Amino acid sequence: VSGSVHWFAMEHVAIGLMYNGSFGSRNSTTITVKQPDGTTIQGPVSNDIRVDWYGANVLFAPMGGKKVSPYASLGAGYITYQDKATYFEPYTVTGNTIGAELRAGVDLMVAPSLTIGAQFGWSTGRLKSFKIDTGDQSAEVDLMEPYAEGLGRIDLAVVLRLRL
Repeated sequence: VSGSVHWFAMEHVAIGLMYNGSFGSRNSTTITVKQPDGTTIQGPVSNDIRVDWYGANVLFAPMGGKKVSPYASLGAGYITYQDKATYFEPYTVTGNTIGAELRAGVDLMVAPSLTIGAQFGWSTGRLKSFKIDTGDQSAEVDLMEPYAEGLGRIDLAVVLRLRL
């Protein structure tokens, strides 16, 4: 899910604010794990991950307003990470960091103020610390380089753009 608001400071260059959210979940059937003492435990394993990107960017639209308009944007922002997980017992992992994004695409005008298009996006960020909360207790975890968790991803999207 993504949305942005831009203001054209110059004819083909706009500055704006953008939100981009990525959501995913995975549930397993009950798993069995053998303990060091030879006993086994059984339980569920699941992840429900949400990564939100909030930031500012600069949009370059050299042929804005034409029937076919390519564009690109470059931005920087703040990333929040949350994983509502279960490994036999439920817990939540949260963290935040800064990130960067790059997007490129092409719009096709379908009405004077409405376009539809395709977009390729790349975003990156590295989570160097996070918090694990079980509800009863919590712990802060700091990761040393090169073990920071990469939050980068590639997006392919269909874009509907309203120009006011």
